[in-house]
Amino acid sequence: ADNTWGLPNSMVGSLFATANIMGGNPIDRTNSRNSGALMFENEWFSGYATTLGNVIVGTKGLAHDVLEHELAHVLQARIFGPVFYPTMIAHYAINTILPYWLFYHNKRYPNTPIRNFGEYFSRGVYPHTWAEEWGYAVGGHPN
Repeated sequence: ADNTWGLPNSMVGSLFATANIMGGNPIDRTNSRNSGALMFENEWFSGYATTLGNVIVGTKGLAHDVLEHELAHVLQARIFGPVFYPTMIAHYAINTILPYWLFYHNKRYPNTPIRNFGEYFSRGVYPHTWAEEWGYAVGGHPN
Protein backbone atom coordinates (compact mmCIF):
# COMPACT_ATOMS: atom_id res chain seq x y z
CA ALA A 1 0.00 0.00 0.00
CA ASP A 2 2.85 2.39 0.82
CA ASN A 3 4.39 2.04 -2.64
CA THR A 4 1.00 2.22 -4.39
CA TRP A 5 -0.17 5.42 -2.63
CA GLY A 6 3.28 6.95 -2.90
CA LEU A 7 4.20 5.60 -6.34
CA PRO A 8 5.60 8.94 -7.60
CA ASN A 9 7.73 9.24 -4.45
CA SER A 10 8.86 5.61 -4.75
CA MET A 11 9.87 6.18 -8.37
CA VAL A 12 11.84 9.34 -7.51
CA GLY A 13 13.48 7.56 -4.57
CA SER A 14 14.37 4.55 -6.73
CA LEU A 15 16.00 6.75 -9.35
CA PHE A 16 17.86 8.67 -6.64
CA ALA A 17 19.04 5.40 -5.03
CA THR A 18 20.17 4.08 -8.42
CA ALA A 19 22.18 7.24 -9.07
CA ASN A 20 23.84 6.92 -5.67
CA ILE A 21 24.66 3.24 -6.14
CA MET A 22 26.04 3.84 -9.62
CA GLY A 23 28.03 6.82 -8.31
CA GLY A 24 29.64 4.66 -5.62
CA ASN A 25 28.01 6.42 -2.66
CA PRO A 26 28.32 3.95 0.25
CA ILE A 27 25.08 2.79 1.88
CA ASP A 28 24.77 3.80 5.52
CA ARG A 29 23.65 0.41 6.79
CA THR A 30 23.61 1.42 10.46
CA ASN A 31 21.17 4.32 10.06
CA SER A 32 19.17 2.59 7.31
CA ARG A 33 18.40 -0.45 9.47
CA ASN A 34 14.79 -0.37 10.71
CA SER A 35 14.30 3.26 9.63
CA GLY A 36 12.01 2.79 6.65
CA ALA A 37 14.54 4.70 4.55
CA LEU A 38 17.60 3.86 2.47
CA MET A 39 20.48 6.09 3.51
CA PHE A 40 23.77 6.89 1.81
CA GLU A 41 26.81 8.36 3.54
CA ASN A 42 27.97 11.09 1.16
CA GLU A 43 26.10 14.31 0.44
CA TRP A 44 25.24 15.67 -2.99
CA PHE A 45 25.23 19.32 -1.92
CA SER A 46 27.95 20.55 0.42
CA GLY A 47 26.57 20.98 3.92
CA TYR A 48 23.14 19.53 3.12
CA ALA A 49 21.54 16.16 3.66
CA THR A 50 18.99 15.52 0.89
CA THR A 51 15.85 13.36 0.89
CA LEU A 52 13.95 12.21 -2.19
CA GLY A 53 11.22 9.66 -1.64
CA ASN A 54 12.53 7.33 1.05
CA VAL A 55 16.20 7.85 0.12
CA ILE A 56 18.44 10.11 2.22
CA VAL A 57 21.98 11.12 1.25
CA GLY A 58 24.62 12.84 3.36
CA THR A 59 24.24 10.86 6.58
CA LYS A 60 27.96 10.47 7.33
CA GLY A 61 28.58 12.33 10.58
CA LEU A 62 25.04 13.72 10.60
CA ALA A 63 23.73 14.94 13.94
CA HIS A 64 20.77 12.96 15.29
CA ASP A 65 18.38 15.93 15.11
CA VAL A 66 19.22 16.51 11.43
CA LEU A 67 18.64 12.82 10.73
CA GLU A 68 15.22 13.15 12.42
CA HIS A 69 14.54 16.17 10.18
CA GLU A 70 15.29 14.12 7.06
CA LEU A 71 13.18 11.19 8.29
CA ALA A 72 10.31 13.67 8.66
CA HIS A 73 10.51 14.19 4.88
CA VAL A 74 10.24 10.42 4.34
CA LEU A 75 7.11 10.43 6.51
CA GLN A 76 5.68 13.43 4.64
CA ALA A 77 6.09 11.63 1.33
CA ARG A 78 4.30 8.59 2.76
CA ILE A 79 1.42 10.62 4.20
CA PHE A 80 0.82 12.88 1.20
CA GLY A 81 1.59 10.30 -1.48
CA PRO A 82 0.98 11.58 -5.02
CA VAL A 83 0.36 15.18 -3.92
CA PHE A 84 3.67 15.55 -2.03
CA TYR A 85 5.84 16.82 -4.89
CA PRO A 86 3.12 18.97 -6.51
CA THR A 87 2.46 20.73 -3.18
CA MET A 88 6.18 21.23 -2.65
CA ILE A 89 6.59 22.76 -6.11
CA ALA A 90 3.54 24.96 -5.53
CA HIS A 91 4.88 26.16 -2.19
CA TYR A 92 8.28 27.00 -3.72
CA ALA A 93 6.44 29.11 -6.31
CA ILE A 94 4.28 30.81 -3.66
CA ASN A 95 7.30 31.53 -1.45
CA THR A 96 9.17 32.99 -4.40
CA ILE A 97 6.37 35.21 -5.71
CA LEU A 98 4.63 36.11 -2.42
CA PRO A 99 7.34 36.12 0.28
CA TYR A 100 5.00 36.30 3.29
CA TRP A 101 7.76 34.68 5.32
CA LEU A 102 9.73 37.95 5.25
CA PHE A 103 7.43 39.21 8.02
CA TYR A 104 8.79 36.67 10.50
CA HIS A 105 12.07 35.38 9.05
CA ASN A 106 14.49 37.57 11.04
CA LYS A 107 12.71 36.86 14.32
CA ARG A 108 12.51 33.11 13.75
CA TYR A 109 15.95 32.72 12.15
CA PRO A 110 18.16 35.52 13.52
CA ASN A 111 21.38 33.73 12.53
CA THR A 112 20.42 33.42 8.86
CA PRO A 113 19.96 36.96 7.51
CA ILE A 114 19.09 37.47 3.87
CA ARG A 115 21.69 39.76 2.29
CA ASN A 116 21.64 38.86 -1.40
CA PHE A 117 19.69 37.16 -4.18
CA GLY A 118 21.18 33.69 -3.55
CA GLU A 119 20.32 33.87 0.15
CA TYR A 120 16.75 34.85 -0.77
CA PHE A 121 16.34 31.27 -2.01
CA SER A 122 18.70 29.33 0.27
CA ARG A 123 17.72 31.12 3.50
CA GLY A 124 14.24 32.36 2.56
CA VAL A 125 12.23 30.47 -0.03
CA TYR A 126 13.65 27.00 0.72
CA PRO A 127 13.45 26.86 4.54
CA HIS A 128 9.96 28.35 4.59
CA THR A 129 8.29 25.66 2.49
CA TRP A 130 5.76 23.63 4.45
CA ALA A 131 7.87 20.46 4.40
CA GLU A 132 11.01 22.22 5.65
CA GLU A 133 9.11 24.07 8.39
CA TRP A 134 7.71 20.70 9.52
CA GLY A 135 11.19 19.16 9.37
CA TYR A 136 12.61 22.00 11.49
CA ALA A 137 9.86 21.44 14.05
CA VAL A 138 11.10 17.84 14.37
CA GLY A 139 14.85 18.58 14.32
CA GLY A 140 17.77 19.96 12.38
CA HIS A 141 16.84 23.63 12.68
CA PRO A 142 18.98 26.09 10.64
CA ASN A 143 19.89 28.21 13.69
